[in-house]
Amino acid sequence: MDPLNARALARTLCPVPACGAAVILAEVAGERMALNPVVTTVAVPGEAGEFALVQGLQPHACTCVDIVARQAFRAKLEALPL
Repeated sequence: MDPLNARALARTLCPVPACGAAVILAEVAGERMALNPVVTTVAVPGEAGEFALVQGLQPHACTCVDIVARQAFRAKLEALPL
């Protein structure tokens, strides 16, 4: 797989007036999601309990100034089966 070039992806502005960050709109697991356009490293759990470091884009809901959206996104993640 080729490395991700976040600069090549189309961007739009976050609709939260107090935020206004540039975000990438993408479909993730069948759902439309805003992503921060900066590649970051995260730890992802594997099936055997080990973790692997991967690079990717962080959901904008994790960093947006819209606290209600952050809380809703976190609740949605916590409800996912592991």
